[in-house]
Amino acid sequence: MPAYRQNDVATTTNTPEQQEETQTPAESTQIVKESVEVEVVEPVVTPQSQEDVWKRISMQLEMPAPDSKRVNYYRNWYLKHPQHLETVAKRAEPFLYLITEKVEERGIPLEIALLPIVESSFDQFAYSHGRAAGLWQFVPDTGRRFG
Repeated sequence: MPAYRQNDVATTTNTPEQQEETQTPAESTQIVKESVEVEVVEPVVTPQSQEDVWKRISMQLEMPAPDSKRVNYYRNWYLKHPQHLETVAKRAEPFLYLITEKVEERGIPLEIALLPIVESSFDQFAYSHGRAAGLWQFVPDTGRRFG
């Protein structure tokens, strides 16, 4: 680049190509920022990626609850007795994750994992007057039949 002296002050002239090369870092960064588009991809949230088994189950519930007098009665009972559901949830802890995995493996609707809430309140030692026993309240004949 040629230098000229005018009144003891050095001046330079740059070609357009040289001017691009002499841009400051801030100017270069700005050009890059304007020319790059970044696409943000949201992670896919799957039921199996949930740490909370209750969220995992709720993401897969498919069966609509019928609007009937009997269903409404029990829905209201559970709503009025939240401490009962807390007790049931505590009892379910040792079983629910494994039950959920097995139900998913077999492609069965996840609602079946919640059946022990109704059958035994997840009390593994539950025993009814009809001799049904355990979480699922199998009667002796059903237990023998299915091993």
